[in-house]
Amino acid sequence: MAYFNYNNAKLQIGASTGNASPYFCESVGINLSSKIDPVYLTSDRSSFDFKSNGDIDGSLSFSYYLTGEDPLKEFMANEKSSLSGNFAGLEFKSGYLTSYSFGFENYRPVLVNAQIQFYGGVSGTFTPKPERDDNVKKQFLNFSDCQVSDYSGVVVSDSVIANASYSFTSQIDPVYIVDEILPKEVRFGTKQTSINFTSYSLANGVSFSGEKGEISINLKDSGDNTKETYKIRGTLNTQTYDASAGSKITTKISLIQNSLDNAPKVTGFSSQGAVGEIVSLTGSFLEDAVRIDFRNDVATGFDVVKTSEHTELITYVPPKAIDGYITVQTLGGKTKTATTFEVTNDTSFWNA
Repeated sequence: MAYFNYNNAKLQIGASTGNASPYFCESVGINLSSKIDPVYLTSDRSSFDFKSNGDIDGSLSFSYYLTGEDPLKEFMANEKSSLSGNFAGLEFKSGYLTSYSFGFENYRPVLVNAQIQFYGGVSGTFTPKPERDDNVKKQFLNFSDCQVSDYSGVVVSDSVIANASYSFTSQIDPVYIVDEILPKEVRFGTKQTSINFTSYSLANGVSFSGEKGEISINLKDSGDNTKETYKIRGTLNTQTYDASAGSKITTKISLIQNSLDNAPKVTGFSSQGAVGEIVSLTGSFLEDAVRIDFRNDVATGFDVVKTSEHTELITYVPPKAIDGYITVQTLGGKTKTATTFEVTNDTSFWNA
């Protein structure tokens, strides 16, 4: 019987339409489960056969060390691309990130725990083989080089953080049609980001309406170059004060955020246009837009153009639009134009 060594099993993950990136893993696990029901005949109390009633559900759970910018992080917000992966010859497609977390304290490397849900099972053959991995020569990011910034709200500016943990979860719901093995589409539910940390600084207490707080975690290399940033703008969920003999008083704080991205902002837009004409909106943090609302109607589609200076959304005036503000919704929240948009052709029918 042949045995395989873990260092011969390479994991690569990337967008289904792009290139895959290798991950320097501490552990990898693949779980597959089939949906089968026993078949009972009217005259029998026992079942001697099974029948499938759905697809093969699969999940990939893995822990990996960060050596720089994390390509997996973008899939927290990216709902337009699925993930595919290869683990020592076993391949999967139609994957979606459902959880991403890490805990940190001084003098420890950054170890991320992630889970990807995928559909359609796996293909290929498990064939581990020795490979040279350039990650071995790379430096792991260490929390000793971490910088915490952008304090606001319940997170006081002179906070001295002893330890912390960051977590992201996403709900997904596959939609199947008759005679199809793979889901026709995947619908995304709620996304939640949270951070829990212990500080030696006292903070404001919990209120009925929820106190707001903001904090950024900047992961740097030993040369003080920022490689990855995690930011949360959330609401104080729980707070605990701990005091014991011989120890410093600490405050434990939990912030939760149910929107994922930075708050969007529209800084410029086409102030008028006729039904069917192009409308341009520019601003910041608009790249993850999911909806554009005109007064009385919704834009049926839009294109995103990103430059070094700003993000531009290009859409068309919908048929039932009337004069009013334009609202843009992203994964980070909602924003609207500073002034109203004027529909220049006759919309008196819709105003009636």
